[in-house]
Amino acid sequence: KLQGEKKVNIYVTPCETRFFWCKAGVEKALKEDTVGHSGYVLRQPEVSSPDKAAKSVVKWDGVWHTEKVWKWEESDQVLGRKGSDLQERPAHWPSHVAIFPGLWAAWLPDGWGQCNYSRLSGKEEVQYISPEGKLFRYKGKVEEALGTKLQDRFTVWPDWLPSSWHKSSKYLKSFGKVRTIYITPCGTRYFDKKEAVEEAIARGTVGISGSILKIDPPLEPPLENDRQGHGGQSSQNVESQAPASSSNGT
Repeated sequence: KLQGEKKVNIYVTPCETRFFWCKAGVEKALKEDTVGHSGYVLRQPEVSSPDKAAKSVVKWDGVWHTEKVWKWEESDQVLGRKGSDLQERPAHWPSHVAIFPGLWAAWLPDGWGQCNYSRLSGKEEVQYISPEGKLFRYKGKVEEALGTKLQDRFTVWPDWLPSSWHKSSKYLKSFGKVRTIYITPCGTRYFDKKEAVEEAIARGTVGISGSILKIDPPLEPPLENDRQGHGGQSSQNVESQAPASSSNGT
C-alpha cells in the first residue's frame, strides 16, 4: 500500500476488510480478539448521508457467543440423507412401511432409517427403524434404546447462503427470542435476515457491516479458495482507502 510516495507492507485480516501497518497492531488485535472490527478500514461501506453513517456504527453487545456454529461442511447438503436416494426398501425393514422420501432427521444415527407408517385409522406417521428392523415412534424412544442423548449431526443450509459463511442461533433482545443468525466467513459479524446478507455481499461490505460477534472459541479463518464466489472479498477486487482513525492506534 502507498504511504506517501513509498510502498509499504500491510497486514490484512482474513475477511480482507481491515488492515494494520505493523506487527504490534496485529498482535494487539489477536490478543484483544478484535480482528475484523479494529484496525484501518480497507473498504468502506456505502453510506448516503451523515445520519446513515452514524447509524452504521455498531457496538458489541458484550455477550460472548458460545452456541454451536455450523459450517457448510456440516449441512444437509453434505451430510444429509434422503429416502429418495434409496432404490428400494432395505431388506431388514418391515414390509408394511414405506420409505420416507424427504430429508431424514439430523439426529438419526448411521444404520438407522426413517419411514412412513400407516396406522389402522388411515393416518400416516413418521417412524424410525433400527438396524435390526425394530420400529420406534419418537426420538426419545430411540435414545432410550441406545442409552444416550442424540445431537443433530448437521443443519439445514439455506440455498441462498454462501458456503463460506456460517450459521448459528442467538438470543436477540430486539426480538425477545432466539433467532437463526448468519455469520460472515471470518466470524466477526452476523445478520439475522436473508436480505441483509445479500445486501452486504452486493455492496462489498462483508466483514465491516452487520452486528459485531465474538465467538468463544474463535473460528479458524476460511481458506482463500472457499471465499471465491461466496460473498467474501478477494484480493483482486479490494479497494484500498486512505488510512482512517483506528481504535488501536496502529
